[in-house]
Amino acid sequence: MSLGEFELISNYFLKACKNPDLIVANGDDAAVIQPQGNLVVAVDTLVAGVHFPENADAGLIARRALRVNLSDLAAMAARPKWFTLSLTMPEANPVWLEQFSQGLFADAELFNCHLIGGDTTKGPLNIAIQVLGELPADQAGLKRSGAIAGDLVMVTGSLGDSGAALDQDLCGDLEKQPSNSVLRRYWLPEPRIEFALRCQQLINAALDISDGLLADMGHICSQSGVDAQINLDSLPLSDQVIDCWGEQAALRAMTSGDDYELCMAVPKQSLAEMQKIARELEVPVTVLGEFIPMSGRQPSVTVLDNHGQPIEISAFGYHHF
Repeated sequence: MSLGEFELISNYFLKACKNPDLIVANGDDAAVIQPQGNLVVAVDTLVAGVHFPENADAGLIARRALRVNLSDLAAMAARPKWFTLSLTMPEANPVWLEQFSQGLFADAELFNCHLIGGDTTKGPLNIAIQVLGELPADQAGLKRSGAIAGDLVMVTGSLGDSGAALDQDLCGDLEKQPSNSVLRRYWLPEPRIEFALRCQQLINAALDISDGLLADMGHICSQSGVDAQINLDSLPLSDQVIDCWGEQAALRAMTSGDDYELCMAVPKQSLAEMQKIARELEVPVTVLGEFIPMSGRQPSVTVLDNHGQPIEISAFGYHHF
């Protein structure tokens, strides 16, 4: 039996929401919300065959789609509140929809972020999620444009894990390989929300690493009007990344995408306090280098080897087009 659009929504996506800031919830033509502070909005679209394998587990697809969007809120130091879902799929398969909705609502509950509306259409599988978060009324959140020469270049977590999973074609069933750390990092990236909220006052600029460390660092440099130097040997790498790429691990990790860790510009005097908070939250943080005054006409990122000499980089990260 085929499902109609409204039956599909009612069966799988219409959940009661008791958020006090939600005036009109999922089920009407539009949701009505009354944020208590400044509203922060971000949206990402994930396309089958590009951003996830076409025949992957539907629950993992849903969880990955929500988490990569929540990572954008973490980069702004905004607290997640609500999200909308635009789901395009070739058919209304009840088994697939049940798995997808279970995964989606499991993470929505985990991150206290409520589905308040969306759309369903027929076509090639893709998922567009728009997340809405809040900042205090007197704050504008973290931006990419606040880095200052002398700030440290810092990252959370480790780099290259998702790239290693893709490179080894490991993006299969996580339930069958629960101990595979790079596979877990690919499907279940950890939005650094609490870390960003606790450390907001210690950070001058930030973004989440989606297209590769070097490509995304370039955005901070460009918008802040600074250069950056990072040390190749400083990159935090997991054992599986080293096993996968060997001597090329650090170079590959700098340009592979899908890390969804935070890259930050941190004043040197804030380092000790940030490290203290990171230990409390069990979030690894690493100093990679330093932002420096811009020396040319365009901002640049330089990678140094263990002798302090620049390394030539041929590709800086993922390109969407």
